[in-house]
Amino acid sequence: MRFPITNIHKQTGFTIVELLVVIVVIAILAAITVVAYNGIQGRGKDSRRFSDMAAIEKALELYKTDNGQYPAIALSGSGDLSGWEVSAKEAAGEFLTPLKPYGFSAGVPSDPINNATDATINDARNNGHYTYAYFRYPAGNNGCDVNRGAFYVLGIIRTDGSGNAQTPNSPGFSCSYNWQTAFSWVTGKYEK
Repeated sequence: MRFPITNIHKQTGFTIVELLVVIVVIAILAAITVVAYNGIQGRGKDSRRFSDMAAIEKALELYKTDNGQYPAIALSGSGDLSGWEVSAKEAAGEFLTPLKPYGFSAGVPSDPINNATDATINDARNNGHYTYAYFRYPAGNNGCDVNRGAFYVLGIIRTDGSGNAQTPNSPGFSCSYNWQTAFSWVTGKYEK
């Protein structure tokens, strides 16, 4: 019995359509990875910002315990934002210099991006810039209760997670003026 001769050398490989499908799937996975990575980076920077604020608040309280008041702004860099001491405009390691002895021998931390070179806090927010800001107000300023004494306001101009919007974990601070409208994260305390 004789068998018919068949083609034993079948060509194997991928068709163009199969290759295109694989390329599209890889491109989609790469895009998802890039978006997820950027989100992780932003959340990491925000975590650092909130941790920095907790450490600065603690140092401010230690300073007040030793000195009876919160520190006045001490500008050492290229200026300020509307009178506020800001980490982006201070010389390296010179933001809130009076707090150095309270756990910041290398300098009080600054924002991870720290790029606000604007003239005002509102300009920094509107231009998408990042920095920390501090100001000590005299008693009774901005409609605050004069009997509670002088007070400080400490804030993060902008965060990655909420941009210009208020972060959900912001303690906030207001008198007749609401500093929550100027910062993504803000806190403040009276001296009395």
